[in-house]
Amino acid sequence: MKNILCIVLLVLALGAQTAVYAQNNLGSTDDMGRISLAPVVPESETPLPPQVREALTNKLRLFATSNGLGGVNPRSRFVIAGNLYVTEKNIVPSIPAQVSIKADMVFHIADQETQNIFASTTVSGIGVGGSDFQAYQQIINSVNPTSPGISAWVEKGKKGIIEYYNAQCDFIIARAKNFAVQQEYDAALYVLTSVPEVCKDCYMQASAEIGPIFQKKIDLLCASNLAKAKAAWASNPNQNGANAAAGFLANIFPGAACYIEAQALVESISRKMISDENREWQFVLRQWDDKVSLESQRIEAARAIGVAYGSNQPERISTTYIWLR
Repeated sequence: MKNILCIVLLVLALGAQTAVYAQNNLGSTDDMGRISLAPVVPESETPLPPQVREALTNKLRLFATSNGLGGVNPRSRFVIAGNLYVTEKNIVPSIPAQVSIKADMVFHIADQETQNIFASTTVSGIGVGGSDFQAYQQIINSVNPTSPGISAWVEKGKKGIIEYYNAQCDFIIARAKNFAVQQEYDAALYVLTSVPEVCKDCYMQASAEIGPIFQKKIDLLCASNLAKAKAAWASNPNQNGANAAAGFLANIFPGAACYIEAQALVESISRKMISDENREWQFVLRQWDDKVSLESQRIEAARAIGVAYGSNQPERISTTYIWLR
């Protein structure tokens, strides 16, 4: 019986997406096109209990997602930060005794690299409960994420971030190009694909740079993996060598400079397997979906490379800020 090795890569079936460039607003943009924020509860002179910090962090996430900022990302340079400052605390003489806490909640949307604050707001609240945590929780829960005050604060912060991207776009593009010159293509693609779609002007400029850098990335990737595939096959021209070569060939993108040469290697291995071992070796190189825009598939592939790079970077969240109070 023929031992069939079937390594078939999934074709990239990526839906074409139409970017909306008419205005700098979110519209119906999905999470990938939205501004990413890191929810932060900075350390203060009077640290909050861990449970309270977690509850406040969750509230910050809710502020973002309820007001059109869907990309909550702990690695973002932009933060939605908040803290809770007790102004009065009393024990209510009841059975059982209750804790009454008055506090100010101070919220910021800011750039943690430059310490620039785009928008701030303060909400005061009172909480009563059987414990400090219950009182804190009541205060936090009292803030409606879609209230006019919170929505206006988020909108102001959002506009500030958009203005940052459009004002600093030349520097963002230059940084990406500098990474590319050093052959740090993953980092370059991360910088370019991190520009939110809602930042129309900068997004369009960044998108124009993605194609050439992505091409350099896949050309370099192709040359490296093809060389490894050839070495694996040459040192072990049998099923084991074919399997090892397939592992490298799987990383080659269509459109890469050596793609045709990679196809020739696949055919050569297949013929050799049939000739020497009477075994059928089926391998399909990565392909683009001909029913979907080639440009959109390449942009999504570049975005995936950027996301993978960003996911491997340490979280950017800091716990000390100049705006603690």
